[in-house]
Amino acid sequence: MKRFLTVIFTALLTVLAVNSLWATPPTTQARYLGFSNITSTGAKATWINGNGVGRVVVISTDNNFDTPVSTDNYSGTNGSLSNAVTITGGTDKVIGFTTGTTRTITLSGLSPNTTYYIRIYEYNGSHGSYQFSTATGVNNPRSFTTLAGLTAPTWPTTPVTVTANTNTAVIDWESVTGATGYKFSISTTNDGTFDVNRLAEYTDIDVGNLTSWEVYLPIAGTYYVGVKAYNASETSGYSSYQTITILSSMPPKFLDGDTPSLTEQTSPNYGNFDITINFDQPVYANNDGTGALTTSSFAAYAPSAGTDAHSKVVITAVSHTAGASTATITVRFNARVAAGDKFRI
Repeated sequence: MKRFLTVIFTALLTVLAVNSLWATPPTTQARYLGFSNITSTGAKATWINGNGVGRVVVISTDNNFDTPVSTDNYSGTNGSLSNAVTITGGTDKVIGFTTGTTRTITLSGLSPNTTYYIRIYEYNGSHGSYQFSTATGVNNPRSFTTLAGLTAPTWPTTPVTVTANTNTAVIDWESVTGATGYKFSISTTNDGTFDVNRLAEYTDIDVGNLTSWEVYLPIAGTYYVGVKAYNASETSGYSSYQTITILSSMPPKFLDGDTPSLTEQTSPNYGNFDITINFDQPVYANNDGTGALTTSSFAAYAPSAGTDAHSKVVITAVSHTAGASTATITVRFNARVAAGDKFRI
């Protein structure tokens, strides 16, 4: 009899020791689950926490939730469906894992125009011994539907029309259902570096709800154009890229006209004036697209009459970087300039 009691006592101690390793489930479940920032591929979920040490976010497409398993490791989930963990023995996934006071998560990687059901499970314990509350909460679970998503614009039979003697190109694309506007960009590459190599002048040009636009490309070369559709909620990806081929460069044009202002230098350089000129395109000294402009790149034309007429103005320096569209020319007047005299650079 004594031995029998000892065995029972030992067994009870063993059961108590094992049970002490397991926490008790939370008694208050997360509640008032809501959604915001819903797009075609994601949403933000917000809720009020229960009384667990943390919680897992389960996502389903059929509203029949599989209960999380204590031995699964969900700590690496972060809201992205690509990182979600399938619950052992089920088909639903744990898409999020939060601890402490955190009560929001951003869901991503979802499919467009799809209804998702979300349920929050409070838990106590740690990996290997999670104790989940399987009760439902007020407005937990809940569902939301991702947006249908805007498709990228497509192209008509003739998407690009180039006028060679003006270096202009008209770009046409097809309208997209649900779009309220379009943006286009022009780049010098048509691969994964398209955005990196976009032209500063033609980056995310918003044309409203138009489906045709004219661009000016003064420099010869091969360019690529991509168009995105947008509305108040989202922006599509790029269309396929179309090629714009410009065969010859246009001569540079001065943006500030023929009479930019003169700025006199300070002592000891009185009598020297700086003229800053702006071109409509990157400028090089050589035809092969190299070299900075120098004094030999310019000529000064003074009045054709009067004492020392042609030597009244001399170009003494030019500040320019190859490929820049701005240059500063320094000129010196060697003789008195009469009122009304005009000079050309």
